[in-house]
Amino acid sequence: MRLPIRLIAGRYSMARAVTKAADSQVVRHSMRPSSLLAEAMAQIAGLTASDASDPASPAVLAQIDRFRCHLPIVVGDRLLVVARVVRRFGSTVKVRASVKVAGRFRAAAELVLHCPQAVQREQ
Repeated sequence: MRLPIRLIAGRYSMARAVTKAADSQVVRHSMRPSSLLAEAMAQIAGLTASDASDPASPAVLAQIDRFRCHLPIVVGDRLLVVARVVRRFGSTVKVRASVKVAGRFRAAAELVLHCPQAVQREQ
């Protein structure tokens, strides 16, 4: 996954990637497992959930809800991964993320992340 092409820490992020045949995660028939799409969304959600005053602060994935995957991702697909913060509950952040290929949804999920740095600042 490349670095985000757009990042508003604490609110929104977007990143692009291209699947390649050299990727170790590509399985037979040149398809990527859907769990790797969840991983891509979680990585971008972690950047999105980070505190705007400290974008390097880590966010830990706590839960994946409503994960949906439509049509397989194949070698050569150009992925657009988008994540948007929906709600904050103290140190817990709920993020909606999606993966699009050629403008069509291929995967989506709601992710819950924990930001330990937020707890330390509150104390």
